Amino acid sequence: MTGNTYTATHDFVIGNVSSRNVMETKHDMFCPGLSRDFNGRAILSSGDDARRVSIYEPGNGSWITAPQMNLWRGYQGPVRFRMGELAFVIGGSWLVDPSTRGCPVDPTLMEDNNGIYREDSHDWVFSWSNSTVFQAGPSKSNELVFRTRQQLKLTSRHLRIQRLNVRHRSSRRRSSEKMFTAGGAQSYENAPATNSAHLIIIGSPGDRPSSARVPTIKQARSFANGVILPDGTVFIVGGQPYSVTFMDTDAVTTPELWDPVNQTFTILPVHQIPRPYHSIALFITRRNGLDGCPGYLFKPDRSVAKRPVITDMPNSRVRVGGRLTIVADSPVMRFSLIRYGSVTHTVDTDQRRLAVPSDPGAALPGYWMSFAIDGKGVPSIARTVKITPGTPGNIHKQDRPPGLNVKSVL
Repeated sequence: MTGNTYTATHDFVIGNVSSRNVMETKHDMFCPGLSRDFNGRAILSSGDDARRVSIYEPGNGSWITAPQMNLWRGYQGPVRFRMGELAFVIGGSWLVDPSTRGCPVDPTLMEDNNGIYREDSHDWVFSWSNSTVFQAGPSKSNELVFRTRQQLKLTSRHLRIQRLNVRHRSSRRRSSEKMFTAGGAQSYENAPATNSAHLIIIGSPGDRPSSARVPTIKQARSFANGVILPDGTVFIVGGQPYSVTFMDTDAVTTPELWDPVNQTFTILPVHQIPRPYHSIALFITRRNGLDGCPGYLFKPDRSVAKRPVITDMPNSRVRVGGRLTIVADSPVMRFSLIRYGSVTHTVDTDQRRLAVPSDPGAALPGYWMSFAIDGKGVPSIARTVKITPGTPGNIHKQDRPPGLNVKSVL
């Protein structure tokens, strides 16, 4: 097949949107797997051209043809490993070949009213310590997938407390060892949504993961997106109470905010544009989420809150286990890092928020947004830092010298 893909590029600095018909990679990227590599490039695998792989270079706006995959796939879950040597891809196979070497995925399949065509779609896969990948869903079975150059195997199987397969729920890496999930539906389409929410907790590779129910979201929704904010809260937007692809029927227009400290959901003001199937939500450096503006940016009287300003960050590149120095113009209480995301079909295998660890499986090399947060939970505008592969070390913490606020951390 020789396909093409229409793309749009939004420059958040100048507010410009440009369009382009990508023909040079001969790749129809409709419904691909999507992830970022350690240089910030977008890797788009399969889609309607089910073996092709294309790479987008944001620095110059070019597209590159990458080697094709061994299996035809669509709706698969891709993720990068800690040292960037390859992308791990699970599910979405449209060609079943028993002779192909790899890892059996039967335990990860869902029960879907459309059968096998939908049962292996949109896996939630996240890089973790010691070259492991954690498959958090959407099936009810959670797996740690161990990887070496010689073998792939599934370990530490666990069933969520709610023993249902749940498709198209918002799944986000809230911290280095916790994953938050909410909403979704039993089947890909033509199924009622749920309002359940969970925290999935993972430890060292080989340890049995656990899950815990948290209070239900206010509005049952499938096809919703979730965005982690610098203060650790999660913004949930869009979806439908009954999943119908390519339709805005009964779209949920009330976002919610999950507070992990108080274990509560708060209803936020209504948005006007429906955001069901194929909608996206991302966090951006300059101000807020692409689909909304968090409350911490405003005072109780709705005037704009004063934000800390990162005045200096001498090193915009730091090795895992190294030291990152950040200087702010006013007192700050903590820092956080959020990795640049890459969302498709509610799945973002890149997004995660960390309290600056030195584990390369958690502090996945690549581009991150760094935030300084004051005592009221108001974050600064982010500075971008590139974390590069290195030898894991201890977390470093530097005392605060006179005239500076905080120095920290990787």
